[in-house]
Amino acid sequence: MSRWARRRRDPLRVADRLGRFTRPGGAPEGAGITLLRERWPAVAGEEIARFSTPLRRSRAGVLTIACSDGTWAQELSARHDMLIDGLRREAPDIPLSRLRFSISESAARQPVVDDRPEPPPPPPGPAAKAAARRLVEGVEDERLREVLQRAAAQGLERRQS
Repeated sequence: MSRWARRRRDPLRVADRLGRFTRPGGAPEGAGITLLRERWPAVAGEEIARFSTPLRRSRAGVLTIACSDGTWAQELSARHDMLIDGLRREAPDIPLSRLRFSISESAARQPVVDDRPEPPPPPPGPAAKAAARRLVEGVEDERLREVLQRAAAQGLERRQS
């Protein structure tokens, strides 16, 4: 009986079908890469992590790190032992044999994000408040009129500054 005939006739158990997508430990083959990506900044440092990221892990345990350019690949290659030891400490359940560094657009320089909050806008002055009051005079709903008046006063103040 051919393989295709058997498949059409006899349904397979879902667990049997999923078996080819999981490894003996039960976790999917690529599941470790997510953990390695999460732990990479702690191992390599925030600055280095902006220019590199774990890309994939082979069955043999070779972790490919994508670097934004050759300079970073060379620098990380020089730190190979320190990095692999750190990754093994951070993710002991993921077998790693060595690191491989490649240049990839996926590790392109990420912009520096300024986490400082924007300063609050200046409070509207008396002239902006008076002009806003005139703009919303025809609005009958009191709450809506107050909200519109505050928004208009802020907008007028920003335009003047």
